[in-house]
Amino acid sequence: MTQTTIDDAPAVELPQLSDYVKFEKLAYAVPTFATLVEVSEDTIRRNIDAGALTVRYPTTAGRKPIVFIEDAVNWLRHLPTEKPSAA
Repeated sequence: MTQTTIDDAPAVELPQLSDYVKFEKLAYAVPTFATLVEVSEDTIRRNIDAGALTVRYPTTAGRKPIVFIEDAVNWLRHLPTEKPSAA
């Protein structure tokens, strides 16, 4: 946990993601990651194509991109917090 203070207030322990979630893997294939975060694979691929979600290519063929946990958490933390308005 991270400690923080405001003026003269005592230090408060802020929870970290690792306090709540224990990941089984360091990275996930795109279909598995989509299932893990409960969104469609198409949504994940659109975010990859838009550059919002970083993937890595562990093989020279580049056929199976993987999502590192760090990149996944970063993407999740930057998702909109408000529902988009209807167009």
